[in-house]
Amino acid sequence: MIKNYFSFSLFIILLFSPVFLMGQEQPELLKWFDNQIGTENTRLLNGTAYSDRHRTINEKNKLFGSATGKGSVLYDGQWFPDLQMRYNVFDDVLVVQLESGLGLNIIQLVKEKVERFNLNGTPFINIIPQNNAGVTGFHEVLWEDNNFKVLKKHALRLNEKRDREISYFEFEPIEGHYAFTYGDRNYILGSRNDLETIFPQYRSEIQNHYRSDRSILRSRPETFYTNLFRELSGLEDELRKMPQR
Repeated sequence: MIKNYFSFSLFIILLFSPVFLMGQEQPELLKWFDNQIGTENTRLLNGTAYSDRHRTINEKNKLFGSATGKGSVLYDGQWFPDLQMRYNVFDDVLVVQLESGLGLNIIQLVKEKVERFNLNGTPFINIIPQNNAGVTGFHEVLWEDNNFKVLKKHALRLNEKRDREISYFEFEPIEGHYAFTYGDRNYILGSRNDLETIFPQYRSEIQNHYRSDRSILRSRPETFYTNLFRELSGLEDELRKMPQR
């Protein structure tokens, strides 16, 4: 269950209940609470305590970049900069660390309220399930402009390990999928034929790109798809400039 203001609201109520229930000092208590956590970050406490069910003992964990990093998040319509964050790729959740007078608070944000975030310079966007052909959750934004977004879904494989009497887990990167946004729809990047079906007006350009950059598709798919959609975006812009009949 989502806990507004996290568990500290309950802590405050219990600690100051005689005064709080009278209502005379409520503004002062809220001011005190904001000072403890930082007024600008109070809304982030509208989440749940983060608990990891998988024990790891090395860098092969479930985190993007294998560690907590510096970032910002667009959460519930507001940007929160300069945060300590971690993106749990395996469970597809975003976690923030907030320091306060009460100690270190590790909070799993409400996923539906996360619109975008940036972690160590890498941008991500959250695709909310809604007729998106399997494109849901946090995706890295490889490239975007007014016409397209090129996206990458990261994925991990879970392996259980045992060392004498100790059981732990390791996570290894596996191929997720690539996707793109066009208009208000999101598509999995599948075969060349799929793209030609979506963009029949650019069939010859798509075919030429696949023929000329086939080796790049195998070795550097991020580059291949970014270059392809840069080209398609230019064609879109030219098409809009043409006089309408």
